[in-house]
Amino acid sequence: MQVTLFIHAPGVHVLSERRFPKDIRKDELQQRVEIVTGIPPATQRLELVHGDGRVANCASFPPDVAILQAWGASDGMQIQVHDKRGPLLADEESVTKYELSDEQYAARHDTLRAYKQAHGLGRFASNTGTAGAAKVTDKHQLDDQHKDGVECGARCMVDTGDGFERRGTVRFIGPTKFAPGFWVGVEFDEPVGKNDGSVQGERYFETRMHYGGFVRLAHVHVGEQYASEQIDDELEL
Repeated sequence: MQVTLFIHAPGVHVLSERRFPKDIRKDELQQRVEIVTGIPPATQRLELVHGDGRVANCASFPPDVAILQAWGASDGMQIQVHDKRGPLLADEESVTKYELSDEQYAARHDTLRAYKQAHGLGRFASNTGTAGAAKVTDKHQLDDQHKDGVECGARCMVDTGDGFERRGTVRFIGPTKFAPGFWVGVEFDEPVGKNDGSVQGERYFETRMHYGGFVRLAHVHVGEQYASEQIDDELEL
């Protein structure tokens, strides 16, 4: 017997209608929920919202319990999914903007000016012809992290620092107006981002709302092993 429920994860702006076996185990339900929301079972807090507004929590149920039966779930009810980790990415809209004096900016080593100076680019280019070679050799070596292969269009995994990964595609690399230093703009495979590629009115790349995010270069790993995963339809009953 199947039951149709709405999966609502407000933290990642996901609302999806799905069908589940009425006797599905709690741990199996959490795995299905991860496919929809990207939130791992270990950090999920699930609640069933009844038609009359009552909310039932699943924390007290063991992993092997038939959770939907225990909840008394029926068609049209909503499972709310909360991530106990909180937001995975910094909200760029809330970043406090501060100004540096020219002397303070010149003293920093993580700025666009410092990068150009180190590699002889732009107005710091020499006339010996070596600047062009440096540009080709070091075009991926931003923010002193030397991340070979981090370029627009590359498939990537963003390390959130807690053992969980978010996959996507690199869409932007460079300095921004919302915070100092170099940033990597990522179009995520799931709606786990904070924007659509623009921050504070400045557009850096194009994507759907909540699929875009900006992270530091040190947290980005690239490679074809991070290609998007195809999910069988039968897993999404």
